Amino acid sequence: ASGSAIVVDVETAEVLAMVNSPSFNPNNRTNVPVHRYRNRAITDTFEPGSTMKPLSVINALEYGSYGTLDLVDTSPGYMRLGGRRVSDPRNRGLLSLADVLKYSSNMGSTKLALSTPKESFLGLFYDIGLVDQSGIDLVGESTGLFNDRRRWSDSEIASLSFGYGISVTAAQLARMYTTIGAGGISRPLSIIKTGIEKPEERIISEETAMSVLNMMESVVSEEGSGKNAIVKGYRVAGKTGTS
Repeated sequence: ASGSAIVVDVETAEVLAMVNSPSFNPNNRTNVPVHRYRNRAITDTFEPGSTMKPLSVINALEYGSYGTLDLVDTSPGYMRLGGRRVSDPRNRGLLSLADVLKYSSNMGSTKLALSTPKESFLGLFYDIGLVDQSGIDLVGESTGLFNDRRRWSDSEIASLSFGYGISVTAAQLARMYTTIGAGGISRPLSIIKTGIEKPEERIISEETAMSVLNMMESVVSEEGSGKNAIVKGYRVAGKTGTS
């Protein structure tokens, strides 16, 4: 029904392009429905689904509960948390961290998220900018939806690990991936090229960010869930998500 795309320079966090569909011709607004006017990339929120899974990997690596060469046991392919079932389409057994992203394993992301204290995992959502404005400074921007509760159940953490129980804008998601692409340095998005240095903050260690970036290349491979994004001659890292 609709879509948005944002292109950001990871070195500067400058927005190079932003487009929404359906759109409109600003030179001819005759009979154009009002809903076509809004900039969906900054106003519309959605549950990001599996595009959140890199955060589970980052959190486990940063906390030290898993290393880059460790395996996650996803057998028997399902588990129950507080009466709720978490499952993969099939039992994939032992998975590397890269395979958790490559096959988009709900079991894998859940076990990674639950391998650290909940405060560690939840804190990453704040640090990486998913509960705040992207910094793009355009009228009408939404901050998404994140229920900051005092107590989180294991099933709620599991849902969060594969992108449910939170709503974000495309701009917020773009900022998150820009931070990973920039080697763990977070900068506010910018729609204007000013030449002025923007505030930056290291959110993730460079080693972790680059490791996860390499893992995300396996997603955009013939065996990965994002094979349609392969561009011959280019190294592409990414993550699919069903919303």
